[in-house]
Amino acid sequence: MGRGAQYSFVRHLLAELSGDARDILELGCGAAVYRPIFRSKNYVATDIPNPRYQSQGDVDVFASAPQLPFSPRCFDFVFAQAALDCMPQLPLVLAETYRVLRPAGRLLVITYRKDVLERIHRESLRQGIPHYGIYAPSELIRWMQHAGFAAQEIPRPPIYDGGPLAARLKSRIATLEPFGTALRRLSHWRIFLGAKTGSL
Repeated sequence: MGRGAQYSFVRHLLAELSGDARDILELGCGAAVYRPIFRSKNYVATDIPNPRYQSQGDVDVFASAPQLPFSPRCFDFVFAQAALDCMPQLPLVLAETYRVLRPAGRLLVITYRKDVLERIHRESLRQGIPHYGIYAPSELIRWMQHAGFAAQEIPRPPIYDGGPLAARLKSRIATLEPFGTALRRLSHWRIFLGAKTGSL
């Protein structure tokens, strides 16, 4: 397996939201570090070649997200973690995702706050690495809705990374207001869920 960070809150979300889904698609999978969660399902990892992160066998299908090589309505659940901002033509990516989802299928997007995306963009420019997406939550929701999704931003679950003591402390703080609100705003992550509403 190649290099890639795993996050406990992402594992929690994937396990909870994939539910009864049989066929799972990951967009921009990198090293496909969340593959073990889906051992009992048909999990397909897609990305473009990236030797900095990937090892042989990490990616099941090499493909560009704006042109997915899959038939319509063949997945129940699609997710992308820290990947959409690296994809060109994001509205087309979302339209393609909608196309390959079955009716009532769901899309989970885990991305960064806009100011973090801006910092990533500046650093990518300095390093000569392609980076495309800087967007506010309202923009991403609008693009998801335009693609056909019923879209909403959802809160980060109270599952935190770090040692057990830090996890207990953060979980306790998250239940207290206004500290919980501040903690969620300080998080680098924003989480969006889209449900396919049409029959296409």
